[in-house]
Amino acid sequence: MIARSRSVDWIRATPGRLSDMTIDAADGLDDAPPALDRMIASSNRKTLLHCLAGLEHRQRKAITAAFFGGLSYVEIDRQLGVRHGTVRAGSGVA
Repeated sequence: MIARSRSVDWIRATPGRLSDMTIDAADGLDDAPPALDRMIASSNRKTLLHCLAGLEHRQRKAITAAFFGGLSYVEIDRQLGVRHGTVRAGSGVA
């Protein structure tokens, strides 16, 4: 709120620059997600990290390799050093 008030005061003190500043400010707003979206994303991230932390190391590694690393089941089997099909079947990873 303080930053907003000071910005308004500065704009009022420098007449003629408002139109240029409005255009510049509008350029940056289109790319920024709304505050609610950022808040939800932050909350989802915290929930995800909490859930991943509750998993056994190899399970966590398999899930993060698949979803964040884009690895296939076969690649994850190799990375974990388990028999082919183990990750896909969901057995022997724990």
